[in-house]
Amino acid sequence: MGIQEAKQVSASDVGDGIRPATIEDMPRLMEYARRFHEQSCQPFPFDEDATARMGEIMIEAPQSTIIIGEAGMIGGALCPAYCAPDWVQAVELFWWAEKGGIALLKAFEDWAQEVGASEVRMTTLAALERADRLLRGLSYEPAEISYRKVL
Repeated sequence: MGIQEAKQVSASDVGDGIRPATIEDMPRLMEYARRFHEQSCQPFPFDEDATARMGEIMIEAPQSTIIIGEAGMIGGALCPAYCAPDWVQAVELFWWAEKGGIALLKAFEDWAQEVGASEVRMTTLAALERADRLLRGLSYEPAEISYRKVL
């Protein structure tokens, strides 16, 4: 299945209160986003309007998803590899959970598989060694290292 044909996972496909987010979930998603931003110590401010617009786009677009749980969320989008357009990556854009994080990740993997992605790409904050151990324990391997310079 190509990027243009991707569909959202139906709510009946996942369990444990974990399901694809809807527009009605925006207040809770915004609260999770605020908490994630506070805890991640990013150098940029939290822009509520931009965050809400991005969330709405991701919920509505067939090539992206936000999956919500009782105490967390994960969101990502499909992206073809730059040199191999048939190799589609499901790229995690954010993943935050106070509990149930692994179940959210598994639901994201299920979505990626259902829409025909070739691989799942995950990112962690540099200071989270626990996330590195968790992802390696789930058969993920490092693919890239990201660096930034705040100007």
